[in-house]
Amino acid sequence: MLERLADRAFTPERLQLMLADARRLLSSRRSDGQAKLSTLQAELKRTEGRLNRLYDALETGVVELDDTFQRRAHEAKAARESVLVEMAGLRRRQALPLARILPSHVTAFSKVIRARLRDRTSGFAKDYLRAVVDEIRVEGNAATISGSYERLIAAVANKKEGTVTVPSFMRQWRARQESNL
Repeated sequence: MLERLADRAFTPERLQLMLADARRLLSSRRSDGQAKLSTLQAELKRTEGRLNRLYDALETGVVELDDTFQRRAHEAKAARESVLVEMAGLRRRQALPLARILPSHVTAFSKVIRARLRDRTSGFAKDYLRAVVDEIRVEGNAATISGSYERLIAAVANKKEGTVTVPSFMRQWRARQESNL
């Protein structure tokens, strides 16, 4: 299975086609994403204002620290975190280097990834596919592999010429960039 994947999906020609599809899809999403980001920023401002009003009321003695207050503060914090997570996802998609991926990057990435997928002595193939591929569906003699264009673009764009390893990455899990730095 890995041989066929390396020979068919990760050839420079196939990668160029996938990247062209990704560019079209992500370009259309970017314009929608900018409007959504503005909406989310306004929502974040409202949510933070709500939290500040709750804290001000507590500090001035207007409300007591009871179960109702704690529940409302927790709900406001959860709403704020949800907005921050969504904003981070939009910003990550907007930061993808759609135009900067050169054919030489694609060729180098293809060469390295194909060699690493064929290397049965390391666990690289399994780990890398787990990071890039979302689903493998087998129907009869045909297999369909689907994954994220964003992760593919990030992998190809991060390939440095002259290196011997393919970059690996974790799925984004932090709500804010400043978290866990």
